[in-house]
Amino acid sequence: MQYIAQIVNGIEDIGIQEIKELINVKAEKILPGRLLFEIDKVKDLNYNTRSLERIYELLKKFNFKNLEDIKKQVKEIDFKFKGTFKVKCARKGNHKFNSQEVAMSIGKVIFDKGFKVDVKNPEFNVLVDIIDNICIVGIDVSNASLCKRDYRIKTNKQSINACVAYAMLRLANWDKKEVLLDPFCKDGVIVIEAALFGLKIPRGHLSEDFSKIKREDLQIFAFDALMPNVRSTEINAKLADINKQIKFSKCDLDWLDTKFDKESVDKIITVIFTSEEKDALKEFKELFYQADYVLNKKGKLLVATQKKDLLLKQAEKFKLEKEVKVTIGGLDYSVLVLNRI
Repeated sequence: MQYIAQIVNGIEDIGIQEIKELINVKAEKILPGRLLFEIDKVKDLNYNTRSLERIYELLKKFNFKNLEDIKKQVKEIDFKFKGTFKVKCARKGNHKFNSQEVAMSIGKVIFDKGFKVDVKNPEFNVLVDIIDNICIVGIDVSNASLCKRDYRIKTNKQSINACVAYAMLRLANWDKKEVLLDPFCKDGVIVIEAALFGLKIPRGHLSEDFSKIKREDLQIFAFDALMPNVRSTEINAKLADINKQIKFSKCDLDWLDTKFDKESVDKIITVIFTSEEKDALKEFKELFYQADYVLNKKGKLLVATQKKDLLLKQAEKFKLEKEVKVTIGGLDYSVLVLNRI
């Protein structure tokens, strides 16, 4: 069967890499944020993926001009599911209709085929996935966002999506034997994703007993200048059952050189979404000063930020290796991968 994976715009390459690793099949990017792959059973991927947002079975892909075109194409689909259904619509682009109108119209088309609607507890979710003038219709096999993490009960508005946090670890080529530091940990999503990835604990592990998985010692450090952020990170990490693998500390950025030996850190991965330019400038300057001291010669610095140009102006002793532009929920920012010069 053919499946479509929805993924955050910008990290498609990470999704392709992960699909290959988890189920040994080749995926391809067919649209921004959409990957196509083929496999008989998708359960293992659905359970283990850390980068994908949603997976659905592909029924039909086509171009359209208006809502009537979509309805006409859906009428030609031979739906084979047995049970109640609900239609969900994911839509990006400018259209003369909204997502609710699509869901209601397509729901009626399928209802007229003899299927029973249940909007509260459907047995099957039919997904109408619209990007500009392209429509993909499928059966949702995820039924919830795969980027949602059960451990994340404490959130921070200046943090990032868990799938992007995982992608940053892969962009850094982080290995569990390396020293990892997030000096602005906020709600801890980067360090927690690192610990789970390093220990090979599945994303959905909170619903099962994974107490027998060996909890190796990891060199992961979660620092923040604000104690509430440190506490939020500790709480989330405890819920994820990897709090003993992370070292937590309330620490101002300008004290990092007192916490680590010179050139003792392998990777610094963090998020700086400071709105005020003067505050961002101060943080960027201090971050590079501290990174120059604590990062080893082959170390990498990864920063997710909306102020790329301002950050790069301060990077005198670092060079840009790669930029990944991320778009999620109407928010655009860059993930910058920097190396020591």
